[in-house]
Amino acid sequence: LDAYPVRQSRGSAHELLVRATLASTLRELERRYEVVVIDTPPVLLVPDTPILLEHLTCAVAVARSGRSRTQAFKRMCEMIPAGKLVGAVLDEGKLPAKAASYRYYEQ
Repeated sequence: LDAYPVRQSRGSAHELLVRATLASTLRELERRYEVVVIDTPPVLLVPDTPILLEHLTCAVAVARSGRSRTQAFKRMCEMIPAGKLVGAVLDEGKLPAKAASYRYYEQ
């Protein structure tokens, strides 16, 4: 596992995504790695994800339990081009009340 974190915050990071080097960088990452995961900022707030989606083969929608609104999640899913949405994840969900009795949840 290799991670490439952002070293310095930029107010207009999306401007970097429209450079010609983005496509070649993504192709190089796909050549080197079996799986490439790109964690983007919230889709509805900044233009980064729609720009990236032009170059990616698939996407997973992530909703935050108790925070993401249903209509916003639907809009986000509609922004992802047909055929690229391969799944969804509910983050920060609460465990069932009886979770303590199952060793599965402790691992």
